Amino acid sequence: IESNSIARNQVEENLHWLIEGYRAQYGVYPPSLATLEEVGLASPRLMQMSGLFSFRYQLTPGRPAYTLL
Repeated sequence: IESNSIARNQVEENLHWLIEGYRAQYGVYPPSLATLEEVGLASPRLMQMSGLFSFRYQLTPGRPAYTLL
């Protein structure tokens, strides 16, 4: 279980970096996590892992912010 927690934290950290990278490149946060893979920032493996850990991504309406749970 400990290694599962570490793996989840690593995937979460990678997603945060990629979300911020997307924002740096496009000026806005991505509309969805899938967008990260569509534009070539995230690997299919990372997206598979984010699905495995059931990450949920949501933009904050009216603000340049997001929630990743």
